[in-house]
Amino acid sequence: MARKPPPPLWRPPTDRPARILIVRLSALGDVIHALPAVVALRQALPDARIDWVVEDRAAPIVRGRSEVDRAIVFPRRELQGLLKRPVALTSRAGAFQRELREGDYDVSIDLQGNLKSGVVMRLSGARVRVGTDRRDSREASHLFAHKHVRPPDGIHHRVERNLAIVSQVLGRPLAWVDPGLPEVPGAAERAAY
Repeated sequence: MARKPPPPLWRPPTDRPARILIVRLSALGDVIHALPAVVALRQALPDARIDWVVEDRAAPIVRGRSEVDRAIVFPRRELQGLLKRPVALTSRAGAFQRELREGDYDVSIDLQGNLKSGVVMRLSGARVRVGTDRRDSREASHLFAHKHVRPPDGIHHRVERNLAIVSQVLGRPLAWVDPGLPEVPGAAERAAY
């Protein structure tokens, strides 16, 4: 007898398009590895608003993608530069939080699973915050989530893990979709050097 899939961790609203926040701030390769999950999420919820919080170095990968309505840049370097100026740091962090809260998110999904991404997810004010459980989180990021997921045992590649997380959020399996990467003019010539 086939096992019944677990219930979804979150259900999209029925009276309007869902507002979803993806939190995957860095590193460049891991942001690329999150793309298939976001493409599959867009296919599953074509009318949803999907925003993504990302650090400035990886923002060009997220900006301009048809699956992402808005790339929100986490000002990591700017905040680090303000560490010795607490008033300015508080002001800039508050401005970032207000920008996040403008999204009025139904759900935020932490695909990074560390303290920094957990704090960003918490600052978003999303009604439901989904992160990995204590065994899979780092730096106690699970404390910032309302609901927890655990990718199935045996899944090690980041692409598969991200798909498993988003699948558990929706309560249905999502298939890998080639996200494609944009061609950068002149990149082939620079790589040939």
